[in-house]
Amino acid sequence: MKAILSLLTLFISLSLFAQKDQIENTFNNYIEATHAVNVGDQLDYFYPQMFEYFPREKMLEGLTKTRENGKISLENERLVSISEVLTEGGKKFALLTYQVDLNLNVAELKGQEGADEAIANMTKDYVEQHGEENVSFDGENYVFTITFTNTLYAILDKKLGSWKFLPKDETSTMITEQVIPEGIRARL
Repeated sequence: MKAILSLLTLFISLSLFAQKDQIENTFNNYIEATHAVNVGDQLDYFYPQMFEYFPREKMLEGLTKTRENGKISLENERLVSISEVLTEGGKKFALLTYQVDLNLNVAELKGQEGADEAIANMTKDYVEQHGEENVSFDGENYVFTITFTNTLYAILDKKLGSWKFLPKDETSTMITEQVIPEGIRARL
């Protein structure tokens, strides 16, 4: 009996580890897609119901404009943690925390009258929003680097066949309330 319990515990542990490994691999693939030539590839990693509220075409347009703008870039994306995987209604859920460095190029201010004041005001605002430890300014290149900490729900729905993500933020509340059961949201 003791051997059966030990084997069962080992099996459950390996299964949970494999699920977290799948989530991490999906997240890494998502990050690769954010840097791909086709900016739309990253949208394939989001839970489809999200596009009922935020049309895919509009999101693609925004991503394309941001990339073409050249003033904003993301780098050094890193997964901080993955919660336990919870199951309800045949779906699996987890919460990912990750960080990303956003680079904001403000070189157009260089040499302009009032640039120092503008940089000081921007720095103050960013520090208030994100904390002093998460904001730096490269005065030589006129680039702000802001470290963001974000959370994503990971959802495995057998109908979709792979883990999909939903942002955990105020703009996505209506979607998450429909997709993720209240008890799961409370535990994550």
